[in-house]
Amino acid sequence: MCDTTDTPLLLALHTVTLAGGPDLAARAALPFGLAATVGGYLIGEQVPKELQGVLHPVVVTALVANAGAALHGELMGWSYTKAQQVYLAKVRAALSPAGVGTGTGSCCA
Repeated sequence: MCDTTDTPLLLALHTVTLAGGPDLAARAALPFGLAATVGGYLIGEQVPKELQGVLHPVVVTALVANAGAALHGELMGWSYTKAQQVYLAKVRAALSPAGVGTGTGSCCA
């Protein structure tokens, strides 16, 4: 059975994203992407052992994370590529030391 404990978080992130406009949509990309990735891993861990040769947890994680980015982009009216760019820009900003390189790029305008 799948663990769906992250479903309320995903719904809350999308509600806030839709209500808050483009700026909030860009800021929600990081927590939503991380939630989709962790949720994908949890789902991947539930795949029966005999199917893990085809549906390995890493493959399921990647599929769910990419589907989450596509869903976020669709709700925001962005292309899949734009949704990925916004998410990756937010990851780079969060990981950069002392805010270096955290300016908004053309992908987040």
